[in-house]
Amino acid sequence: VVIINGEDLIQGILSNSIASALDAPILYVNKDVIRDDVKEELTRLNPKNVYILGGSANVSDNVLNTIKTEYGIEVTVQEAKWDVVDTTGSWTKQ
Repeated sequence: VVIINGEDLIQGILSNSIASALDAPILYVNKDVIRDDVKEELTRLNPKNVYILGGSANVSDNVLNTIKTEYGIEVTVQEAKWDVVDTTGSWTKQ
């Protein structure tokens, strides 16, 4: 699962290629809160890994910690980068 801040257009564009390479769905959160519908989807999908795009500038540590503690999911955070090729390439190699 790829998680991004749904209010960030750039991260939204980047997330499509990353999610495609990982064959993963994209879930949109607010910076500081995971909406109930996203929580339900995390429960339904029961992923082993979640990839958060944009780092704490776009998705807060509160959201990251909630995913780790409430769902026991391993979280990988990709800090925000302006180099689209580098950002996408580094994720698809994992």
